[in-house]
Amino acid sequence: MHSTTLGAVIPETCVTAAVAAPSIHNTQPWRFCLDAESATFQVRAAPERGLRHADPAGRALHLSVGACLLNLRVAIAYCGRSPVSRLLPSPEDPGLLAIVRLAGSVARPTGHRRPV
Repeated sequence: MHSTTLGAVIPETCVTAAVAAPSIHNTQPWRFCLDAESATFQVRAAPERGLRHADPAGRALHLSVGACLLNLRVAIAYCGRSPVSRLLPSPEDPGLLAIVRLAGSVARPTGHRRPV
């Protein structure tokens, strides 16, 4: 079982993968907050990076953050941890779009080989 604290490599790998997600006009309308003690990422909207005139309702911003969240979850699994996500966790905080916790180890099938 993994300890709840993280080193620097896993968060850096995960955030690097997450920010590579496509976003509307490459605005990257997201922010991350990491609580290393609980091994939890907060994914927040960054409305100042949104396109107010092209996306007045914020739909493209939410789709962009969804792509970012997918990349974050895949990167967490790649690092050998299980991503546990909770979407829109706080009605009182509309800027908080998701919380992703790095849970226990991901079981890999024996004999699994990476493609060449």
